[in-house]
Amino acid sequence: MAPELPAVPRAERRRRSATARRDRRCGRPARRADARGIVSDAPKTTRRGLLAMWPRTRAPSRPGPPELPEQEVRAALAALAPGAPSIAEKGRPAHLDRLLGRGSAAPDDARGPRSQRGRALPVLPVVRPPGAVHERLFVERCDGCGACVEACPHGVIVPLDARHGAVAGTPTIVGRDAPCRMCPDMPCLDACDRGALSEHASTRIGVAEIRQYDCLSWSGTICSTCVERCPVEAIETRDGRPRVAQEVCTGCGECQHRCPAPRNAILIVARPERVT
Repeated sequence: MAPELPAVPRAERRRRSATARRDRRCGRPARRADARGIVSDAPKTTRRGLLAMWPRTRAPSRPGPPELPEQEVRAALAALAPGAPSIAEKGRPAHLDRLLGRGSAAPDDARGPRSQRGRALPVLPVVRPPGAVHERLFVERCDGCGACVEACPHGVIVPLDARHGAVAGTPTIVGRDAPCRMCPDMPCLDACDRGALSEHASTRIGVAEIRQYDCLSWSGTICSTCVERCPVEAIETRDGRPRVAQEVCTGCGECQHRCPAPRNAILIVARPERVT
């Protein structure tokens, strides 16, 4: 018959219970307490214990964006719009200061009331009306008279606002707001007497590009709006996803105008032959 062990006082039981709870929190191996003292059992590995034993190493920080040299930024902007004199004649534009990380180009008081202020836009190739010549010649010839704007029967052609700097007032077409109807008689082309719109130039004003990260079809949602709305059938579906045939697309912007994605997935860009 096994000998009886003496009773453990209450204070000792509380101390051992607290020790056991602390061991569990810290992930230490479980220990069994009896009247003869605390005896360690075989270690029981827990998830918390493994994490506590594993050396903590911090993930390497990602490098920040490279700083753009001022000369490279100026050269890039000049290549985008060779005929625009705003960079050379008007000094450093506001957007160039932001690209270089030098803050705002002018104080709030100099830029007018907050409700009337707008962000200065970089000089980028814009979509011109049908028949537009090379961008360099277009900027030299167009005086912003607005004849093509008035001649458009659908109100599609609009002048660029003051945020576009030296090219403000020249005509453009924003497909998201109103797509070009590609009129057979091209009244806008006939209204231009400065040679900025020529019948010898291409009537294709741009080309559509699909931003896959914003497109519903590329995200797994069934959508074929751009395929159904394209007037020249330049968009086709492959594997359930829309793709643009650039040799057929006219850049009218109908697909961009009809795109139902929360963030419009269609981008109309000027044709490369007009800006190179």
